[in-house]
Amino acid sequence: AEGENWIGGLFTLALIVLLIQTYVFANNFMFQYPAASVGNSNFACDVTLRNALFDTSLKSLAIPPSSEEQDMFDLLNNQQWTLNVNLINTAINCSSISPYEIIGTSSIALSLATCKNVNSVVKATIVLSNHAEQLQIVINDISVIGGIAVGFTGSGSTAGSKSVQQMNFIQAFYNTNETLAQSILITLQLIMVS
Repeated sequence: AEGENWIGGLFTLALIVLLIQTYVFANNFMFQYPAASVGNSNFACDVTLRNALFDTSLKSLAIPPSSEEQDMFDLLNNQQWTLNVNLINTAINCSSISPYEIIGTSSIALSLATCKNVNSVVKATIVLSNHAEQLQIVINDISVIGGIAVGFTGSGSTAGSKSVQQMNFIQAFYNTNETLAQSILITLQLIMVS
């Protein structure tokens, strides 16, 4: 009878230690959220353990789309894009603007689809030949530019039950009470999501 109490006490002590460890782990694990604002875990063997579940429906470009998805990708690939460049508060003439497509180390001269100067705003458009282009716009003029607005427009289309929405995006770049520098790099990246 005396040995049974000793074994029961040992099991009770082991159960209490297990419950305390479980509580400490659960409490520390709870404070590992959100994953973007915490560092390595100090309470587990795996220091990269996070309290987060990441899920996405985006697919790798290496995996070819299914025939059902291919119709949507065809619509997106056939969408016509136009680059809109507005030079704000300037006296530059349209004849001073020369767009180029950069391919590797060489460049190909492009033509402006439209260009007009209205109330000190030069509005130029360039029709893009494909969806992945690196462009350079050279302005051969000494006139100052107060700001620049760059954007894309894309036509909408429908094929069966699938449709591509019309896109009209523009973003202004300027510094209050200053003119723009002689060389400006603006990077725009579009991501197709079906």
